Amino acid sequence: MAVQRFSGFVFTGAGVAVVGATIDIFARNTLTAQTTVPATVTTDANGYFTATVAAETRCDVRITNGSSISWLKYDDEIQIEGIEVAILRVRNPADTFDYDLVAQAITADRQLNLPLITGTATLAAIDEGVKGADIASGSTLTLVAGSDFADVTGTTTVTAISTRPAGSRFTFQFDGALTLTHNATTLILEGAVNLVTAAGDVVTFISEGGGNWRQLSPRLTATPSPMSRLASNSGTSTTTAAHNLDTLAISGLAVGDMLLVIGTVDQAVQTATDGFVLYNNTDAVEITGALISNLGAGGTGRGFMYLINRQPATTAIDAVGVNGTPTAAAIGSTTTFTTAWTGSWTLAFRSKGQTSGGTHRWRWSVYRLIAA
Repeated sequence: MAVQRFSGFVFTGAGVAVVGATIDIFARNTLTAQTTVPATVTTDANGYFTATVAAETRCDVRITNGSSISWLKYDDEIQIEGIEVAILRVRNPADTFDYDLVAQAITADRQLNLPLITGTATLAAIDEGVKGADIASGSTLTLVAGSDFADVTGTTTVTAISTRPAGSRFTFQFDGALTLTHNATTLILEGAVNLVTAAGDVVTFISEGGGNWRQLSPRLTATPSPMSRLASNSGTSTTTAAHNLDTLAISGLAVGDMLLVIGTVDQAVQTATDGFVLYNNTDAVEITGALISNLGAGGTGRGFMYLINRQPATTAIDAVGVNGTPTAAAIGSTTTFTTAWTGSWTLAFRSKGQTSGGTHRWRWSVYRLIAA
């Protein structure tokens, strides 16, 4: 710290405050007086004194009360059972600045356990869970002290990140499109290729020390993946009447999004009488066009179907695909829903029945393809 503060009380052995004792502050192990504020320091009616020295220095304190002189020496070392402080101030090895260790507010006593070590180790400070001020994009992203997360503004190409101790992590959220330039030493990016961000993208890096950083996480993009799997399930069924083999709750589709459904069935014994279809269970509407046709005992069927709402109607659903059983046949149809494509509804993989004693062994997967 730029200012060294000294304060304390002077009492007699009987516990009476000493008034007017003189306090002198000297450079460590010398009689070179330090300039203090106030210039003359004495104890008040409560035996209290306070003084500051406007320099980063190490000092000894002399207390004079008549013929009685006592010292508080910088080089003193003590051993005690416990200590309670509001601020623990630790001087750095160069005797130039201090670390202030300050506890955060708590609602009950806590215990901080130091990790077990088997040799000399460095206690790393991790700025965890603190969002810093926005960082303007530039050739070097300059991290804000005391933070481990920040937004990056602007679109200037980035080639470096400012220095943090090895093991430190930092997460950036990018507010716009910019390029992070891969460097095999200073900015190591996934796949050893440049990374182009989009607004809302999040990337985490870990410091290797010396201003060298490595991408720790894949880019988390605010733009949804163009294709995502919504469901994948399988099972068996011996039910003879028409019934749903499996269902999937659908919601959040946008106009122009597509669903891709892939299904397979093995008919273990007996006959699947009327094939397998996709079904809007909410509206009790069968989507026109069998996904898989009738199967004889021991037969195997497979098929796929794309579903998309017809422009501009959100309840007119077009189906396009291939029914691969018994021979490949194109599917092309339109089905009218009551519930809008963009609403909440339930899609079902549905058997239209089988002969008593039969067993369907089925599997289906559903994927969402997001409109550009």
